[in-house]
Amino acid sequence: MTTVRTSPIALALVTFAVLAVAGCGSSSTSTSASTSNSAGGTTTASPSSTSAPSTSATAAVPGQVDIVDYDFTPTTTTVKVGDRVTWLNQDGVDHWVISAPGTPQPFDLGRQGSAASTSHTFEAKGSYPYFCNLHNYMKGVVVVQ
Repeated sequence: MTTVRTSPIALALVTFAVLAVAGCGSSSTSTSASTSNSAGGTTTASPSSTSAPSTSATAAVPGQVDIVDYDFTPTTTTVKVGDRVTWLNQDGVDHWVISAPGTPQPFDLGRQGSAASTSHTFEAKGSYPYFCNLHNYMKGVVVVQ
């Protein structure tokens, strides 16, 4: 019989990975406040003391882009004309969703804090590349069919 030794560091990494996949979110409900901005988007903020964002690896909700670990997930979102896309900030830092230059109809959804969401309704077909105005290496695309 062979004995397998596990280092404390490896065990800690595995434990951390399991906790990250399981998520540390709360099942309690919270009240959100919504504000509209001039670009047609809506920002919703939830009090951070009542719930924590979940980072579990679940199937994507149609029309929702999760902002996790300085990344947009999914990177490409496909919707129909008139559909709304919602970006949910699950990072512990602010992000700012803004369309890239040359998009069919530019949008600027403003700065959103942690655990906040912002939405935009797409009224014309086309490809809408966007990025985070605070972390310009974060990029995504909304394809409107």
